[in-house]
Amino acid sequence: MECDPSWTLRAAEVSLAGDDRKMVLTSDGQGRWRDGTANALSNLDGAIDIDLSINPFTNTLPIRRLNLAIGQSERILAVYVRLPEFSVTTDPQRYTCLHMNHSTATSFATSKWTKTVW
Repeated sequence: MECDPSWTLRAAEVSLAGDDRKMVLTSDGQGRWRDGTANALSNLDGAIDIDLSINPFTNTLPIRRLNLAIGQSERILAVYVRLPEFSVTTDPQRYTCLHMNHSTATSFATSKWTKTVW
């Protein structure tokens, strides 16, 4: 993962141990994405963040980028990478700051989940 100073994702290289496949995604930080060969991925337009299905670390990026105050909530659009399939879609999500260092993330599209992120 490569982010700019505001925690906006600029590039991601996704791979799994024991699997030869690799996915490379780059972003202009304004919601336009390209694959590893610089082809535009218009189906991801508008997404700023990325969410890897098997890695809670990626929730840190919007939490840091949004910098929500206690009680604040914001809806985002994330690029959702489902692993081990390596399928890519977008996923509307909501982040809510419950108290300092404790947020919730809710997905509205792909998985209908709510998880607490410390």
